[in-house]
Amino acid sequence: MYRWQFTDRMMLSNGFSIVRLKEHIDLGIWQTGLEKTWNLITDGPAYREDRVFEHKLSRLRPDLKEDEDKESYRLENSYIQEDGSVQQIYIKRGSDGRNDRVLELIWLDAE
Repeated sequence: MYRWQFTDRMMLSNGFSIVRLKEHIDLGIWQTGLEKTWNLITDGPAYREDRVFEHKLSRLRPDLKEDEDKESYRLENSYIQEDGSVQQIYIKRGSDGRNDRVLELIWLDAE
């Protein structure tokens, strides 16, 4: 479980998503544990109230509201470039089927 903080309000979590916090959210939220983003609906019938994830994932904190508290960009695709760098494309889909936002992340080859 890795997190990389790019700016004071933008962080990459586990290579799967990039989140940008809105201005009213305290930046200390980054230190309060991983965000619990699943619930009864997304976890389906396998969900149990007594399920304990913290022993595997560390502390969990309640999820933040999309667009109200944060903007989430999800990994769409990843490409290995000829020079050995890796290009990742993250997209935040617009609610109206348009106005998508795109972030491009490039990991440079250390050699």
